[in-house]
Amino acid sequence: MQSQAQAAARQSSSQALYTVHNTARGVVLQGNAAQIRELAHRGDVERITPLLPRNGRTPPAW
Repeated sequence: MQSQAQAAARQSSSQALYTVHNTARGVVLQGNAAQIRELAHRGDVERITPLLPRNGRTPPAW
């Protein structure tokens, strides 16, 4: 899994942020969205799902 994650990161000029193994094997990549979408053509890619930040604003300081 780790070698596949690194290969996908290199192929899409992305950075592998972390991998998961518990419920579903996968890798989280941060990089150019168009290049990451191209990874869908790889035989070992089942799905590409965008992850968006859950907290898009800074909470008040008080």
